[in-house]
This record gives sequence, structure tokens and C-alpha cells, in this order.
Amino acid sequence: MRINTNISAFIANKNLQATQGKLSSSLEKLSSGYRINHAADDSAGMAIASKLRTQIRGLDQASRNAADGVSVVQTAEGALNEIAAILQRMRELSVQGATGSLVDEDREAINDEVQALAEEIDRISRDTEFNKKTLLDGSLDRRSYTNQNNIRVSYASSGVPADKYMINVVKKGEPAKVSGTDMTLLDGDEVTADLEGTIVINEYSIDVSEGDTATEVYAKITNACDKLNITVGGFAANKLTFTTYEAGTTEELNIEISNDKLAAALGLDRSYEVTGEDAEVSFDSDTSTADTVDRKGFSESATLYTEGNTVTITDVGGFQLVFEIDPAYADMGKPVTADVTDIGTMLVHIGANENQVIDICIPEISNESLGIDYINCLTANGSGKAISLLDKAIEKVSSLRSQLGSYQNRLDAASSSIDVTSYNMEASVSRIEDVDMAEEMATYTQLNVLSQAGVSMVAQANELPQMVLQLIQ
Repeated sequence: MRINTNISAFIANKNLQATQGKLSSSLEKLSSGYRINHAADDSAGMAIASKLRTQIRGLDQASRNAADGVSVVQTAEGALNEIAAILQRMRELSVQGATGSLVDEDREAINDEVQALAEEIDRISRDTEFNKKTLLDGSLDRRSYTNQNNIRVSYASSGVPADKYMINVVKKGEPAKVSGTDMTLLDGDEVTADLEGTIVINEYSIDVSEGDTATEVYAKITNACDKLNITVGGFAANKLTFTTYEAGTTEELNIEISNDKLAAALGLDRSYEVTGEDAEVSFDSDTSTADTVDRKGFSESATLYTEGNTVTITDVGGFQLVFEIDPAYADMGKPVTADVTDIGTMLVHIGANENQVIDICIPEISNESLGIDYINCLTANGSGKAISLLDKAIEKVSSLRSQLGSYQNRLDAASSSIDVTSYNMEASVSRIEDVDMAEEMATYTQLNVLSQAGVSMVAQANELPQMVLQLIQ
């Protein structure tokens, strides 16, 4: 027996310390609720749980992003709903103006409301915002560029892939135009009885009465033409010219003058029936050969048609690409290349990782983009034309509302999917990190008993050296 080294006490104390360490760890798990409180508890499990928590927090934010995206779409769709209601009212007024039972004063009142409603469409387009981001002014539309300053891409549908597209403008559209000869009713002259008569421009009547000065007559003509979207000039050169604002075969200049002498005094014929011309455009980007047509960017099934200076190209799969030719364009026969990109749309980040996005494209909705910037209902013919233009505008707005509805449905589905994924990941983290309280309590009880036994054994081991005293008595 040895008294300098109590091996039994060392062994009992070593086991007691190990038990106390495990007991302390068990108490920490029970008090925190976590199985992993330190990396040493489960290094692999901690690394996995950390990555999962990163994904969960990203997914939770993505879900909020999707909700914000839905709010953006709902804001835009609400504004479009009002624009659709305005267009329906404008169409109703146009139908009313097209009937022959009205007089000019009635149509002027109708036209005043139509123009006021048109201004409201532009205001809605300009002022509809979400978080100070304008939605309907084209700032969220795809960006497209051409190599010609006087030709632009006014619309590219979602079915148009990002690519380069080439067309050849053979001839630009022309407005309807009437040019008179030398006038004899000059500044300072007055209308005499033999010059009295009526000038009817596109069904809008202008009365020329005895005693009217030349200045007053020309003012009447100018005021009427302003209302009819017609430019009138030539006063300085004493030769009247009339030109419609827009080009195309749908643009007409019909002038009837009731008095031969009045027509002669104005340097005009008694009657004109003139229409504009549509642009001539082809797919032939290679003008060096006549036998082949190089459809750069376009498939063989693509079709092209023009209306005035608007060129529309359609194809299967919802493909629609629209070019606008400026009246100042002069490089006829030179290929025009349009670069359609995916830049400019609003990206809604709906995932925890990079590039997990949904593109939201909202094209410009205004009088110009809807093609109703020059409508008027001052005549029955003008009202009839307005009906057709408004039908196209209503169809375009309805199509965009449908597209926004699909965006909202997609965002709702993405949000639901994100929430389910986040929930499942939370469950995975719980299985890795959270402690099983029942199991851990059983372990704690076991360790607690071992701890008490260890303390007892240490005490008994410390009493063993006293047995040596019996040897020396």
C-alpha cells in the first residue's frame, strides 16, 4: 500500500470530471434548447445548419420581394383599369359623334370631352408610381436601339428574343397634301358679296361671309385645320398648303368650296380628294442581289405590314416588333438594324441565390403609344376613324392587363413555393440544431446519478490511505 500517490482517488476524480463536463453540456442543451451550442458539439452539423440558415433568410427576403412585385403589378394594373374605362368612354363618344343627326356644335362638345380624356390618359401614364418609380411611362420597358436616328423601335413584345433585326425602308410614308396657287384675297382685302361661300374641310364647315377680312378668313381656316389635325401654311407666300399631321392611306384631305370665285381667290380648286401614302418597307437587308432576301433576325414565317410610317412585323409565338419612321428620315434604301435587348425591365429577385429573378416588362401607355394622339370627333368621318383607333388602343391595353395578370399569378406562385421551401429548410435546421428534450433529459438524469456516484467514490478513495495506520499500530 502506498500513501504518496492515491491512484484510486486519481481515477475516481478523472471519471468525475468527465461526468461533470458531460453534465454541464447536457444542462446547456436543456437550457438553450439547441443540440449544437458550439462548433465542437457537431462541426459538420453546424456547417450544414449555417448554410441552411443563409438560404432561409434569403428565401424570406425573396418572399417579401415577391410581395412587393405583386404590389407593383397591382398598382400598374389598377391604373390600366382606369385607362381602359377612359378609352371605353372615348369610344362611346366617338360612336355618338359618328351619327348624322348632330350639328357641328354638338361634335365640338363631344370632341372637347374626348381631348380632355386623352389628356388624362397621359397624366395617368406620367404620374403612376410605386416607391417613386414610374410604371407606365416606358421606363420599365425593354431597351431597343437602331443605327438610324430617325427610326426607332416603338414596341417589342415579350415574344421577341433579344437579337439584331434588319429591315430596308424603300420609301417613307407621306401625309395627304394639297398645294394651292397664287391667292388674290390678300391682307387688307375684304370679302365681297360675290365671294361669300362655305369651305368644307374633311366635313368641317367654315363660313366665309361678306365683310370678313382676309386675315379673318385665314384665321377661320387655321382654327379649323388645327382642330382637324391639319397643318395649313403658305400665307407669307400667298399660296395655301394643307398637310395632314400623320402619313398613310388612312389620312385624307377632302376639301369642297361652294363658290368658284371664292376658290379662285384662295388659289384653290373647287374640290379635292387626296389621301396619303404608306411607307414601303421590306425584309431585304441585302440590296446587292435581287434574287435572295436576307431576313436578318426574322424567320420565314414573319409578316410585315405598314400603316403610314408605322411598320409592324409579326410572327408565331406572340412575336410583334414595331418600328416608327420619323418624317425627317432621308436614307432610303439603307438597311436599318435594330438591336433589341433585355435591358430596362424590372427584375424581381425571387430566390436566395444570384440570378433567381423574374423580369417584369411594362411598355409605355400613352396617347402616342396607343395611336390616339391625333384623334378628333369634330366630324362624322373623324369620329368613325376614332372608333377604329380606339378599338386598337383598347385591345393593346387589354393585352397588357392580361400580361400583368400573368406576372401577378407567377409571383403569387413563386411566393407560395418560396414559403414551402423555407418551411422545409426550417424543419431541416430544427432536426440538426434543436435538442430532443426527452432524450436529453434521460441523458441528464444518467449523468446526474453518475456525478453523485463519482463524488461518493472520490470520498471513499480519499479514505483508503488511512488503512495504512492499521499496519503501524
